[in-house]
Amino acid sequence: MRLSPDGTLLATASGKGTLIRVFDTETAKKIAEFRRGSDYALISDIIIDKDNKYISCASDKGTAHIFALKGGEVENKKSSLYALGGGYFGGQWSFGQFKVKDPVCKLALLEDKIFAVSTQGRYFQGTVGKDEIKIDKQNNLLTEQDEED
Repeated sequence: MRLSPDGTLLATASGKGTLIRVFDTETAKKIAEFRRGSDYALISDIIIDKDNKYISCASDKGTAHIFALKGGEVENKKSSLYALGGGYFGGQWSFGQFKVKDPVCKLALLEDKIFAVSTQGRYFQGTVGKDEIKIDKQNNLLTEQDEED
């Protein structure tokens, strides 16, 4: 569960970790529902950016997903059977995702950048594009590096 930085949105993950739901905190109405995947997953983090434009989640499947909360130039993916509505085919899917390869990861969203750090020391920095996330940097923070005096 995660509140947006301004406190106007609340994001929750379903018990199976397949759905992310977003609620308006003033009215308690569900304003969005996103599908992370179809099999059970433990969600390790959910984050909403400061402009309430994007929401991202990480799971024990070793992936981070990003969804568009507001309309605009970025559109979430939909099933080719979306018109049938309801259930699995009626949901919105992430417009971008990337592998972090670790079961527990924490995320941050700042403007058009996404950051991920796993408990195993993997660090990722990516740029949020129109239809994807482009990983700009990745590193293992737990490897020994030469120290400067």
